[in-house]
Amino acid sequence: MTIKQTEGQVFLSILSLALNWGWPPVTRRLRSPKPFSHPPFSSTIPSYWRKERSAKRTVRYAPTVEKALWEVAGQRVTTANVGDEVEAHNVIKTIREYIGSIMIKIRKDIAFQPERKDYYVETVPVNLIGGQEKEIELTFVPDQSRGNSLRGYFIEVDFLDSLTKWVMENSYPPRLRVT
Repeated sequence: MTIKQTEGQVFLSILSLALNWGWPPVTRRLRSPKPFSHPPFSSTIPSYWRKERSAKRTVRYAPTVEKALWEVAGQRVTTANVGDEVEAHNVIKTIREYIGSIMIKIRKDIAFQPERKDYYVETVPVNLIGGQEKEIELTFVPDQSRGNSLRGYFIEVDFLDSLTKWVMENSYPPRLRVT
C-alpha cells in the first residue's frame, strides 16, 4: 500500500513533528507558567517592546501657537508665486515653563490624500518660561502651483516633548495658495 502526499502535506507533517519535539529551542519564556488571567495590558507586553524614555521629563505642558502667517518680501500675503521666497512666521506662547523641541513642518495640502506630504521640516530647541513668546521663522520656496490635486501649503507645529501638535486651520486663508 502506497501513501501519496502533496508537498504541502509533507511540510505540515514535518513542521508538526519539529514543534512537538521542542524545535526551535526556547531560550526565554514570554508567558508565565501561571494559569491564564487578565493582568493589566502593559504587563503582558515584554519590556523590550514597550516605548520607554531614557530620561524623565517633568514638564508635559504644551505651548500654544498665537500667530502663524506668511510673508513675501516683507509683506504679509495669502497667495504667492512659484519661485517666490516665502517666510512662514510662527509665534509660540507659553503659560508655564516649556523646555524641549518644537518641530515645524511646511506641508503640501493635496486633495483626497489624508497623508500630507512634508515639504520643509525644521526642529528648534526651546527653553521658554511662563508668559514668554518666541517667534520662529522658516524660509522656503514653493515648487508647485495650485492645480490638479495640490490646493496649497500649510503649517503644522509638533511639540515633541508634550506629544501634542497644532495644525493650521483648513481654509484659504490662512493657508497659502500658490499660483
